[in-house]
Amino acid sequence: MRPSRDSSRPARVLNLSLFLLGFLSGVARSDCYFPDSSPATTEAECWDSSGARTGLCCAAGDLCLNNTMCAHQIGTTTGISGNNITHYRGGCTDSTWSPLAGCPEFCLSDDSHKKTGGPITVYQCPGGLNRWYCGLDVPGPLKSCAHVRITFGLTGDLSVYGVAGISPSPSSGQPPPSPSPSNNGSTPDQNATSTPTAISTDTSSSAASPTVSLDTFPQNPFENNGSESSQVDTSVGVPIAIGIAMGTAIFVAAAVLGFFYIRKRRREAPARAETPPPYEEHELQDRRYSDQYVMRLLYGKSD
Repeated sequence: MRPSRDSSRPARVLNLSLFLLGFLSGVARSDCYFPDSSPATTEAECWDSSGARTGLCCAAGDLCLNNTMCAHQIGTTTGISGNNITHYRGGCTDSTWSPLAGCPEFCLSDDSHKKTGGPITVYQCPGGLNRWYCGLDVPGPLKSCAHVRITFGLTGDLSVYGVAGISPSPSSGQPPPSPSPSNNGSTPDQNATSTPTAISTDTSSSAASPTVSLDTFPQNPFENNGSESSQVDTSVGVPIAIGIAMGTAIFVAAAVLGFFYIRKRRREAPARAETPPPYEEHELQDRRYSDQYVMRLLYGKSD
């Protein structure tokens, strides 16, 4: 007996549901990682102006700096001084965080030397413009180079070479992002992914204050309440959205399967009721003997 077309529909719906779940699982994968090798689902890759991957990952829409830091613009104010921009250590495309892959080499661990699983805010030392320190080193309002255990030096020629999540495509006819040069008037190196200098405790430096034009870059909902925070955590929204999408797909698939199953049962129920069950052999014999007995009583003879 050939199966009906209706009976094959639940199987097709189930296959479609499995395909949707596989697709959503693929979307959840990330090409960026934090120092503890956990996926950085809120980060996006950085490309230089030639379209080459640099290894650095920042929050989508944030600025990629040539010293392997990330920068988030607050408002539309240009420049790099004051509270209009937040620097932070982002992610990397290499899960092992090898320096050869262009990964940042600063602010990788907390006070217990445990690898961190998120971005870390980085602060610049006042008066020592080429000295930086990690936001986790000092809690509360005492954030300054005088209260931190370790400061580190990065390149003084601070410049922006790209925007996270935007890959330049020369063939499309649109020019790649062209951030303003640093304060020395030089053009940023297209492949600049300079590594930090050796960590030291010296807080003195005579480097000039770098400036970067930020008005041409889009903003990103990188949460900031106006005060300096020790750590930026943006690893919640995307997993929640993915979980809601997967749950919705499973619910819809279950509802469709239940609908086809109930409709199939209702169609088969009348057919079973209209077809009486066959008599067993002993029932046929009992019925024949009963008819013969009635005939003898009525006519005095058997059939």
